[in-house]
Amino acid sequence: MDETAQIHKQAAFNIHAVRQPNFGRAYCPSQAENSDTVVMSENTAQRSIDYLKYMRDLLPAYQTMHVRFTCGEPMPAVDRLGQIIRATSDFVSSFRISTASPDAASYADEIESLVLDAAKSELSFAVCYGWTLQDDDGVRDSIRWLYSRGLLDKVITVFTYSTLSRINEVFTDFLALRKECPKLTMSYNLALGDDASNFNEAATVAALEKVKAHLEAFPGLRGSFIHNASAGSGRRYERNPRCLCGNIVACIDADGSLYPISSVPFYTAEPRNRLCYGNVSEDFGELNARQMQIQNGLDLHLPEKCLNCEVTCRVPFFAGNLTDANLPQPSEESCQARNLLHSYLGEYRS
Repeated sequence: MDETAQIHKQAAFNIHAVRQPNFGRAYCPSQAENSDTVVMSENTAQRSIDYLKYMRDLLPAYQTMHVRFTCGEPMPAVDRLGQIIRATSDFVSSFRISTASPDAASYADEIESLVLDAAKSELSFAVCYGWTLQDDDGVRDSIRWLYSRGLLDKVITVFTYSTLSRINEVFTDFLALRKECPKLTMSYNLALGDDASNFNEAATVAALEKVKAHLEAFPGLRGSFIHNASAGSGRRYERNPRCLCGNIVACIDADGSLYPISSVPFYTAEPRNRLCYGNVSEDFGELNARQMQIQNGLDLHLPEKCLNCEVTCRVPFFAGNLTDANLPQPSEESCQARNLLHSYLGEYRS
């Protein structure tokens, strides 16, 4: 391990109170094979609580626990959110709920209850919104409402090959709402799984030049419009043997299945089944042993081309090269697109 490597001080757990690929939103296309919507049951939520308590006792004392509700619109399952938050707020440091709801205010009473359930723990929301890439702009009202109550962590959007050339439209739209919400921040993900022939490099360069010029002219915007992952995080941090991806210990799917990260339940059957640790209905000791057995059986070396790369992508974010698990690997086209984006906007991420 590099002597400069840091140790993750946080241990994150992703929970799907509702499993629904990318919220079913048009701006965030999914190639999921396992695309059925599943809502977590009360019993599965209770077993998830018991699992979190079990993991609390296994984690080193220097790590704080954090829970992220993601990968499906969670607000219709607000009772499950409250059940989990209430039972774990004495040892979980923060809870973040990812939502694409266009009417967060309609859940005002339920959200107030969640704030009370969280007690001294931090509760925040990340709003998933496509800006000009999305026809329905009702989500803006949710952004405004959550922001006004100090509950908004950030807004997240997703670009594909075909929409990268519109990044300046999204940026301009974001700036307009930032006038009402002065500390609003936006993170973007790159879902480069569509046809690379859809990528218009010339149009993307023109759009990036406009975004960069604005960021250059207004230094106060630094860190407000950034990639949703830290560049090279898989290299900067010493790998926790329980984590395949950054500081994420496990993802609890809506049916109780356990995976390394939130996206695995949507992989095709072979890698999904191969990376499944089991189900929270099983004995936790056996689940823990199976998790370590699965991870120890994977080839975790970093690809040579990634060793000195500072661009944000899933390979350096993972602990290493998971080709042995038959997972998606970066293509030359995706590397070129990411490098292009990073060359224009990388210096403004903080």
